[in-house]
Amino acid sequence: MKRLLFIIIALQFPIVLIAQVISGRVRDAEGEPISYANVALCQKSDSTLLFGVVTNHDGCFEIKVEDAENSFLRVSCVGFQVQNVEIKKVPIEIILIPLTLSEVIVTADMVKKDASSEVYYITDSLRKACINSLQLLDKLQGVKINWMTEAIKIGEYQDVPIMLEGRDVGLEYIRNLNPKRIRKIEILRYPKGKYGDAPIVMNVILSNTYIGFDIGAHAKGMLALRKKHSYNADEGLTYTYATKKWNMYGDVGVKNKLQFEAVSYEQTYKDIRENTAMEDYNKPNASNSLTNLNFSVGADYKISPQHVLSLQTWINSNKGKNKKTYNDITQSFLSNSIGKYHASNITTGVYYRGSINNKLYLSGDVTYNYYNVDENKQYSLLTDITHQQYEGKKNYWRTNADVRYIWNDRLSSTIGYTFTNKNYTNYDRPSNARLFSYRESRHDAYFSINVDLTKNFNFVVGSNLLYVDEKNDVLSDGNFSWIPLVKAFWRPFKLMSIYANYYCDVQHPNLDQLSVVTYQRNTFLWHKGNPELKAKIMHYMQYRVDLKNIIQLTYLYKHSSREITPWYYINGDRVIETLINGDYVHQYIGLNGNYTLPHNIEINFAANYQWYKRRTEEQTSWRDGHTWYLDITATWQAHKRLAFVSGYFLRYDKEPLLQGERYGQSEQLILGAQTSLLKNKLSMMLAIAIPTSAISKRTYNKIIIPDYQYTTWNNDKVNNAIVQLSFRYNIGKGKASKWQNTNNSEIEK
Repeated sequence: MKRLLFIIIALQFPIVLIAQVISGRVRDAEGEPISYANVALCQKSDSTLLFGVVTNHDGCFEIKVEDAENSFLRVSCVGFQVQNVEIKKVPIEIILIPLTLSEVIVTADMVKKDASSEVYYITDSLRKACINSLQLLDKLQGVKINWMTEAIKIGEYQDVPIMLEGRDVGLEYIRNLNPKRIRKIEILRYPKGKYGDAPIVMNVILSNTYIGFDIGAHAKGMLALRKKHSYNADEGLTYTYATKKWNMYGDVGVKNKLQFEAVSYEQTYKDIRENTAMEDYNKPNASNSLTNLNFSVGADYKISPQHVLSLQTWINSNKGKNKKTYNDITQSFLSNSIGKYHASNITTGVYYRGSINNKLYLSGDVTYNYYNVDENKQYSLLTDITHQQYEGKKNYWRTNADVRYIWNDRLSSTIGYTFTNKNYTNYDRPSNARLFSYRESRHDAYFSINVDLTKNFNFVVGSNLLYVDEKNDVLSDGNFSWIPLVKAFWRPFKLMSIYANYYCDVQHPNLDQLSVVTYQRNTFLWHKGNPELKAKIMHYMQYRVDLKNIIQLTYLYKHSSREITPWYYINGDRVIETLINGDYVHQYIGLNGNYTLPHNIEINFAANYQWYKRRTEEQTSWRDGHTWYLDITATWQAHKRLAFVSGYFLRYDKEPLLQGERYGQSEQLILGAQTSLLKNKLSMMLAIAIPTSAISKRTYNKIIIPDYQYTTWNNDKVNNAIVQLSFRYNIGKGKASKWQNTNNSEIEK
């Protein structure tokens, strides 16, 4: 009997071996997970491939092993050295070592894509000859920098917001970052949580092992060549100091801007007609000036390798003035309008991010914002003058918490909650009487589930449950909104990726849109807000087909039944300009591509056609319009420290309004050169915008209602000849800690 029992147990033992599942995680030397790394099970005797899997978004994997003693794992990922790992202690922790500069070839394979994000792994070859992060970002496939504005362009998005490790910091601080500090770049599409209002966000992830200091200085000057000369000047400093426990950073900057415009208008009220002199781009009659001071400071403290606490403060001050002077058709003085404002904005935030173990990740923040603005509006018609002075104040609190849990190598989930409280108030300055107040509390609970079925197919489903309680001097209301989200990614074969997304967002009106403060625009026209405005809920459906290294095709459909849009009506002897909710449909189809040609030439282009329509609930027919644009950029790296840039941008807008139409345009031909000096510490960019006239530069806004017609014109030739010179100087001293591998694994070159 004992012998029989022994035989049964012995027969079961190999079955246990067959069913053995080995789990592990692949990280880089800084402890960050490496997603989509290849994990191959190989036979020790001849390295025969037995089975293979890929790591999930969090670097985890599971693989079935029949004979652990006679097998090993071969782990590989683009940008890292191949490693052979013995199967011993489970779970297996694998640390990959990055390739050196001479071993890396920059290709599109450096980009890892899924339904939610695109991740660019930064290598030494990408950092080569880059002084700041802008130069580094401009090297990434699908990402371009507009060197006139320094805005980030990704596909159809012309000014992508950028954050640092999931939080806001000073924009110039990010632009001046030392590329050696940057570990990877994430492009997040339709993110959840506090950045849910943006369809696309760039997130910069820093190296955890870099120790040292960096100081950066920047200066940019722009001058319009036509008289009068518009100009823009921007100067500032940034700094970073990092130790093993602390990372301290900040920036300070000053901006001065003066922009001239040539404007005119024509209006007819009942039987009264008023014409101003036609606009002359050689004699502009309108101006906008702005002085901006900004200061930010922050510190990150590493409580432990898995937990980081951050404190940041931003202070921003703006002082502006806009003025328009109109003459009649005989060139005699008719009217002018002057608006002045002074705004102060202070924000303080505390942020936390960390992990409890390899499966549970936490993040949270508490942010307070105080905003104050003093406005002074004056309108003069011949000898009659109207004058309004008022003050606006805002107190804003936001609390956000996220919890992310990795269930296994195919499934992860995120839950979060955001609470915001806003309090807006308008006062009449001379009497200090309250004009309007608005209070809002917002509770936003959300969740999402990420499913990685295979390396080539994954999807995300989620939802927000939003409750908003709002009160103002006119109404009090509370409402729930259910906001679903679906994102999917499929790579049917190596050269094609397909994305499908459905999402929606809720945008509530701001103080200016709600306030009943009234001011005069011209002889007959007065402007005031609408306290009965409802929140805009916009639904989006987007599909993208990406043919690798060939072209990307995008289709977008969006619809809102409560878009916030201008509306005009007659009240007594006044025409009132206000805002209402209307029905809106917008469709978009676009192409974009990036091409690398011989002799270090790179071409980037984006082109699209858009069509849209609007109406109110009372209108039975739609008002239609369309837009098309073309954006082409060419870069030639003539020398390792000299590059030539050329770009052409053309946009044509014929936008439908509920009671009229708007024509807008933008056309720029830019030629520039970029070089590095002073041992690659100083970057300099010279750019010239050359006047072009493929389409009319005379834009207009036309309103037609019973008994009133109003058309304004603007001649954009005033500022279409520009020269700009910019400098960025960076000095510093630092290095990353040595790479360490906790495994006794063999490394293959």
